[in-house]
Amino acid sequence: MTNNDILRQLRYALNINDSTMIEIFKLADHEIGQSSVTDLLNKEDEEGFSLCSDDVLKYFLDGLILYKRGRREMRPGEADLPPVVVQPIIRVFDATVFCKTCKLIGC
Repeated sequence: MTNNDILRQLRYALNINDSTMIEIFKLADHEIGQSSVTDLLNKEDEEGFSLCSDDVLKYFLDGLILYKRGRREMRPGEADLPPVVVQPIIRVFDATVFCKTCKLIGC
C-alpha cells in the first residue's frame, strides 16, 4: 500500500473534499494547490499522477489531527517546550537471582 493509497482511503472514509484537504494541509503549515491535491489522489496509471512522499503524508496526518481535535491550548504554568520522548527500558533478570535478592518468592 502506497502513501497515495492511504491518502485516498482517508479522504473517502472521512468524506473530505479537495478544498478541505487543502485546509488540512494549511493547518500543518504546508501550502498545496488544487492541482497538486488532484495529482496525489490520481491512481498510478492515470495522467498527472504524483507520488505522495512520506513528508507530504506526515503533513496531512498532522493537519488532520488539528482539523479534528483543534490545537492544544497551553495551561497556566505549562512551559512551551516540545514533549520529551521517553524510551522504555526493558531489563531481563535471572528469575532465581531476582527471587533471592528481592525475597518476593520463597525460594
